Amino acid sequence: MSLRELALKLTVNPNTIIKVYDQLETEDFIYSKPGAGYYVKVDHARILPRRRDLFQEITEEYISKALQLGYSGEDMSKEISQLTGENMLIRDRKDKSDD
Repeated sequence: MSLRELALKLTVNPNTIIKVYDQLETEDFIYSKPGAGYYVKVDHARILPRRRDLFQEITEEYISKALQLGYSGEDMSKEISQLTGENMLIRDRKDKSDD
């Protein structure tokens, strides 16, 4: 989709779209290939810290809600293991308690 088509679809001035794309390129989120279009830059150094923060935020919310429902840490661990198909969490916990 061209910038002009995007402007029509979003019902905004084409100059607004151009300014936004220029800003995204300036901030290193995208890059352009003349005649081919714009592409998203994947910057793992930028993504990974935010990814962990977001995961921590979601996990804390999940734990808080599960505790309100009366789940224990062990209950949560079992549920997560079942949902992911992995028994690693429970196995690791049992190994530590056997020591």
